[in-house]
Amino acid sequence: KNEMKIYGIELMGTTTIMNVNNAINVEIDEGITSVSTVMQQLKEMTTCKLPSTLTTINTESFQECVKLQSITIPTNVTEIGTGVFGGCTSLTTIEVETMNTNYKSISGVLFNNNGSELIQYPNGKEGNTYTIPDEVITMKDKSFYKNTVLHEIKFNDKLETIGISAFEGVTNVRSITIKSNITS
Repeated sequence: KNEMKIYGIELMGTTTIMNVNNAINVEIDEGITSVSTVMQQLKEMTTCKLPSTLTTINTESFQECVKLQSITIPTNVTEIGTGVFGGCTSLTTIEVETMNTNYKSISGVLFNNNGSELIQYPNGKEGNTYTIPDEVITMKDKSFYKNTVLHEIKFNDKLETIGISAFEGVTNVRSITIKSNITS
């Protein structure tokens, strides 16, 4: 009763998903190639199975899905917009299928494949301190959006760019050390 399967490529565009306030387990049908902000309407969703045919996760697609607990990015995803999982306060891990050549997950945090861009830190991830890995030179827009768990973020010496709204709505961070090599 609390399960929902989403069919059809057109549905993922601007169409409204109706009468799904109680959808908890969501599965997006094979054949769908992109998801958009229409997913934000699924406020009770705790799980979402993405299809292997998915190539694009548009900007803010799952933003504010506060009950979403984990998600796995399929192999064929080549584009992930900004703030995709921002405000997902229950999200503990973002995994990436091992054959994906564009993205990877390190300890549940989403990065581009070579690790130079931190794309999204999951807001429900345990632990109150996070050290940005040495490979990261860019933190993407909204990468820590509405995080309420972290108390301290430690930057590496190579970080050059902090994206727009990277720390918007972050409420409990008490310590951020910004190095002199930040250029934007």
